[in-house]
Amino acid sequence: MRGPGRGLLLALALLGGVLGGGTGAEPVVEGRTLREEDGATLRWTRTFPEALGDLSVPATLGGTVYLGVGPVVYAFGSRGQTLARYDLPAPVSSLDSSGGTLRASVRGEGYEERFTLTPVQGGGGVQERVVLAPDPWVTGWLRRAAALPAEEALGQAVAQDPLNPFLALREARAA
Repeated sequence: MRGPGRGLLLALALLGGVLGGGTGAEPVVEGRTLREEDGATLRWTRTFPEALGDLSVPATLGGTVYLGVGPVVYAFGSRGQTLARYDLPAPVSSLDSSGGTLRASVRGEGYEERFTLTPVQGGGGVQERVVLAPDPWVTGWLRRAAALPAEEALGQAVAQDPLNPFLALREARAA
């Protein structure tokens, strides 16, 4: 094709790529496994033991995938690598990234709270919360999570969750 029609087709194709976000990657939770798929292509997967608690519906913000697992929210990069962990005071009931802000709802015994999470690119913190001494419930959760992998899978577990200090301690003791 020649002339202005060709330029129009090229402009429409470029606009479609921009409006479509440039990527069709979507996070999906099926059972205990989080997958990121780009159409029929599987990019990466992460499976979480049942002992860690319920999984939320994943949210995506700025190319980062966020998933609530028990009382924490994990942030995963484009290859499934763990970028950040947000510790919350109760199990995560939902994540919402609409409006360009990441919000996590948690549900405890008789209450529900919402927190705004600063995206990984913005430093990766929890707003609206004063961090006091370590919460034994969350610390215990991290310890229990670190005890789950078999000794022979410890290196892989540390690579998948490098922010869990109990996994690093367990790996150091094994060495």
